[in-house]
Amino acid sequence: MASSALSIKALGCITVDLKVQDRLYKSFRLRVLPHLCADVILGQDFHRMHESVTLNYGGNLPPLIICGLATLRVDPPRLFAHLSPDCRPIATTSR
Repeated sequence: MASSALSIKALGCITVDLKVQDRLYKSFRLRVLPHLCADVILGQDFHRMHESVTLNYGGNLPPLIICGLATLRVDPPRLFAHLSPDCRPIATTSR
């Protein structure tokens, strides 16, 4: 699961008519992200519009079918949540 430290802010967004193969998606909203590892990343909003999305990689094994799970936006657990708010660290000299 990705942590919130791995999230990125969009530089901006644009609404376009997007053509993928022979299908036209009218008024589709795209977000511009810096430093991507691919030219385009199709997000969950795009994937949810379809019953399934097939990516062919040309491998030798039979297809792998997995269900699409939505990512969860949850706050990470607090470290040391069991400590009282007035607890302070102590310093000791090294030996």
